Amino acid sequence: MLHHFYKILTLILLLFIINTSLKGGNQNRLISDTLNAVHYDLHLDVIDLSAQQISGYTEILMTSYFENTATVFLELLQLDVDSIFVNNEEISGFIHHDPLLEIPLQEAIQPEDTILVRVHYHGYPFHEGWGGFHWAGAFSFNLGVGFVSDPHNLGKAWFPCIDDFHDRATYDFHIRVDEAKMAVCGGELLSEINNGDGTKTFHWHLDNTIPTYLASVAIGDYELVEDTYNGVEREIPILYYVRSSETGLVAGSFVHMHQVMETFEEHFGPYAWNRVGYVSTAIGAMEHATNIAYPYGSINGGLSSEWLYVHELSHMWFGDKVTCASAEDMWINEGWAVYCESLFREDVYGGTSYIDNINDLHTRVLQFCHTSSIYGDGQYFALYGIPAEYTYGNTVYDKGGIVVHTLRGYLGDELFFAGVKGFLEEFAWDYMSSEDLRDYLTVNTGIDMGPFFETWVFTPGFPHYSIDSFNVVPSGDDYMVTLHARQKNKGTDHYSDANRIEVAFMDYGMDYSTRIMEFDGETGSQEFTIPYEPACILVDPNDWICDATTDESHIINTAGDISFSNTFFSLTTEEIADNAFVSVTHNWVAPDSLKTPVPGLRLSDYRYWTVDGIFPEGFSATGKFTYSRSNYLDNTLILSSADSLVILYRANASEDWQGIEFSQLGPWMVGNLYVENLQKGEYTLAVWDASVGNNDQKPTERMPMRLFPNPSDDVFTLEFDLAEQGRLSIYDNSGKLIDDFIVGQGKQSIQWSPVSDIAGIYYVQLFTQDNRVLASDKLIFLR
Repeated sequence: MLHHFYKILTLILLLFIINTSLKGGNQNRLISDTLNAVHYDLHLDVIDLSAQQISGYTEILMTSYFENTATVFLELLQLDVDSIFVNNEEISGFIHHDPLLEIPLQEAIQPEDTILVRVHYHGYPFHEGWGGFHWAGAFSFNLGVGFVSDPHNLGKAWFPCIDDFHDRATYDFHIRVDEAKMAVCGGELLSEINNGDGTKTFHWHLDNTIPTYLASVAIGDYELVEDTYNGVEREIPILYYVRSSETGLVAGSFVHMHQVMETFEEHFGPYAWNRVGYVSTAIGAMEHATNIAYPYGSINGGLSSEWLYVHELSHMWFGDKVTCASAEDMWINEGWAVYCESLFREDVYGGTSYIDNINDLHTRVLQFCHTSSIYGDGQYFALYGIPAEYTYGNTVYDKGGIVVHTLRGYLGDELFFAGVKGFLEEFAWDYMSSEDLRDYLTVNTGIDMGPFFETWVFTPGFPHYSIDSFNVVPSGDDYMVTLHARQKNKGTDHYSDANRIEVAFMDYGMDYSTRIMEFDGETGSQEFTIPYEPACILVDPNDWICDATTDESHIINTAGDISFSNTFFSLTTEEIADNAFVSVTHNWVAPDSLKTPVPGLRLSDYRYWTVDGIFPEGFSATGKFTYSRSNYLDNTLILSSADSLVILYRANASEDWQGIEFSQLGPWMVGNLYVENLQKGEYTLAVWDASVGNNDQKPTERMPMRLFPNPSDDVFTLEFDLAEQGRLSIYDNSGKLIDDFIVGQGKQSIQWSPVSDIAGIYYVQLFTQDNRVLASDKLIFLR
């Protein structure tokens, strides 16, 4: 009797733990830790799509990991259970605590036993805004995960199952539909049977094991577009099930499919599934195994959604063949898939396209991912252990993608791609955690990956690397260069160890060679022997580290304007006699504080610029630094119109910040600061706090007019920022008026070039309404 009481108590406790786990933020593991679903055989009727109901039964071949297992647990969400059979014997005492289904066994099973559980059910299947079982006019389909649902797995929305990331099984799908419809599932179509009653049954078989969220069905008026890819091991069918209006658009939208497959097979190993498959759905995309749900609008005959089909296809390796161990490890699925959006560009469009896509993604992550913007997740999160409501947020996807790129740079291509192929085979048809990935790479690359994963996966925020100073000493025909590196951080107080930073030593001819600098912690020093005297030293010249910097470099040989992408900076070169090299880094961390504090002067707490390069004699240029109270750039610096914005400069880290001459174009909230005769060094924004009082170091007055490029051989841009309406007059070198414009209040610009097309000097004057001169300048027109 006492023994029976303890059995009941244990069962109640188990039920409580399972229910708590199902409703909590952690992915439920308890069912799959006890029971194993070996095979699912789904028999489903989806006849009247307007009724939005399904009915049928699912047979589940199951085993237990423990002795004397007397109860089977499954999950079934928002559907009514009609009856349950175990080994063809009906079970009357089952309990359905939605979604948990508790099935008592008439006889306890042992680990070597196999049982067949059959559940008959019907009803209106669950769906949220994205995941679940959907109805869309003449079509219906499932999406295997929910963004809002917690846990996210939604296999349980249309069949009883062990619904987590761990349990994997093979599948047979028998889907009965109206004879005018098709039913498309994962795997291979074994038969299409006309039932003689106005319905057909489609039988699909999937012999690779998958977790339940990757099982799929789509029903509708589909047509099949077929292709074949000659893979490294075999010919692979490519099947597109689409609406009739889309059949002629498939070729244009998937024009690079074969090249993408070649890229993935080369870098990740042979394609393991029986086919590549896409099915057109009203919403998506979702990486169902061999049957990717793909949204209607992306099959448009063009390449606007090429990244999307590439992303979903990459999941056949990252997510489907190897699955993340938990929702907290979702970056293993989604971060790697986002990385593949860039990797395919490298092979299809070239290396520049690859790095441009990475750099744009990197900037977006640094600027917005931690914010409360539509794009942001609201704060800095680590990749691993992210809260359930952000499982499918931009930290997991986009920060995950740039961390994979950084991992590639850290290991180098040979070790990286060998490691990828290795862990995809080691964990094939299984789940993998972040710790598993760390440990596998450590063992199989010979590099301790603990510090890298601690910084990039298990810790929020980003490191920031810079060369604080360097010393060059001749050593025979060579030069001994001592570098002093420094680490700051963004969104964390963690300083990473085992840092491996590529550094470029550029000579005066603009050729360069690279070395790897290694150090632990906040600072480090290392000596390098270089066969020439370096003219400048650059950190991470090939953009292999997605730290808290974004940068761009240009060789400049003509006068004119150049924009430095992702740095909020552009350059107007006025004079140049020889090639110049200009490198601009936007540092997404606070600049060093003033060595001698100045009351009322407040520096940016968020960002600053580093300008470096080779500036030959006769090189003269103006730098344009963007400020913005919006877009999460200077919102913590510029607090009100009473704050006077200035720009500060220092040549290197040993100096203190100093005020410099500048011009401002734009209102207090957003605009540009112009620094003439730009020098190498660091620049930061600062404000005078009006509540503290002013200092002798006054900010320069805002400039109402700006002309560029100047000189120009084509068109000049004339920018204005006026408090009231004014007039603009342009004169030739003899003083003759040749153009006259009315200029409205506020910020605006005019494109202008001489009608006569005659080279020479022209003069511009800006007047107020009462004919006072606000500004004067000259234009040099080259021909």
